[in-house]
Amino acid sequence: VLFYIMVVITLVAATAIYLVESRTNIPTMHHSLWLAIVTMTTVGYGDYYPKSLLGYIVASILTFVSVLFLALPVGIIGNEFTACWQSRHQVLLKTRVRKCLLKWGYTAKDLQLLIQYVDVDEDGFLTLSEFLELIQQMRVGISLEHAV
Repeated sequence: VLFYIMVVITLVAATAIYLVESRTNIPTMHHSLWLAIVTMTTVGYGDYYPKSLLGYIVASILTFVSVLFLALPVGIIGNEFTACWQSRHQVLLKTRVRKCLLKWGYTAKDLQLLIQYVDVDEDGFLTLSEFLELIQQMRVGISLEHAV
C-alpha cells in the first residue's frame, strides 16, 4: 500500500512538473519523472531542476509531502521495536524454560507434575511466589526481577 501511494505521488508530481515547466527545461516526461524521483528521495542531483515559479511550488510541495510520507514507516517500525524491546525478558524467559524442559526430557504432560511440585497450597494454580520458586529451581538463568 505504501509503495502504491508513493508511485501515485511520484506520477502526479511528475505530471504537474511536466505541465508547468517549459520544454527547454524539462524536455520529456521521463525527465520530469526523474526530477520527481530525485526530489522525493532528497538526492537532488541538479541535472534537472525547476526554473518557473509554478515548478518551484510543485517541487516544494513534493519535497514536503515526500518527507512526511517517507517518515510514516519510521514511526511504525520504531513503535514495534519499542514493543519488542519491552517484552524481551518475557520472550527470553519462555525460550529458556522451553529449552530446560526439553533438555531434561519433560513433555507437556509432565508440566502438571512440575506445577504440583511447587504448588504449596495445592490449589492447582501457581501464585507468583510459587512461580518464582519454580523458575529458581529450574535455574534458567533469569533473575527473579525479570521473571516477574
